[in-house]
Amino acid sequence: MQISWNGTTEAGLLPDGDYDYQLSVASGQSQLVPLSGRVRIDNTPPQAPLLMYPAAAAKVTGTPTLEWEQLHDAAYFLVALGKGELPQAAEIVHGATFKPAALESGQYSWQVTAVDEAGNHSLPAESSFSLTALQTDKFALVNAAIAPNPFTPNGDGRRERLLISYTLQQEAEVKLWIYNLSGKLVRAVELGQQASGDHFISWDGTDRAGVKVSAGTYLLRLVATNPNYGAPAVVQRPLLVIK
Repeated sequence: MQISWNGTTEAGLLPDGDYDYQLSVASGQSQLVPLSGRVRIDNTPPQAPLLMYPAAAAKVTGTPTLEWEQLHDAAYFLVALGKGELPQAAEIVHGATFKPAALESGQYSWQVTAVDEAGNHSLPAESSFSLTALQTDKFALVNAAIAPNPFTPNGDGRRERLLISYTLQQEAEVKLWIYNLSGKLVRAVELGQQASGDHFISWDGTDRAGVKVSAGTYLLRLVATNPNYGAPAVVQRPLLVIK
């Protein structure tokens, strides 16, 4: 015998949660021992993933490892990546990164959909990036981008980590300085000597004392130095922190 139930009552669809059930069967004058158990109802889809790297419309010089924010209620993700348009088929990915096979230069679109244990699908998150050849004919710091912006390191599990990405056209010693609007240095990170190519660093929103920074506008300053050249290469980006 098989009995199906669609998770509704006469009043309509039940809210998400755990429900106890009991099934009683009578045969003639006797009643069999009731069967009981618990069932979970989950009709709420996960939130759409937040795509982290590459940042929207960013430029990279090598095949990137795609990265997005992990979701606590996602069992897996469906990832589609295509040159120009998205393909019909998607890769099933467990975790929040995906390393595609080597890509050729061009414009790419990518999409990530979260799927929970009940099979509910989130709205798809979409973005794009350009893959170009690395230019090494001069010393420069290019393709700087930050995501997400605004940034909300408040412990709610969303927008908790900032990714700062950039490309070095030649090797350099790199430093990251973060200032508040009054000009006070709140965080300094020595990234050391780095090879030419694409790089990124993450920031959890803490200052030099390990305390979460206050809400407000901040200035991120990346400085790359190569002793074979005079002036360092400098890139600045504003960042909005919301609590």
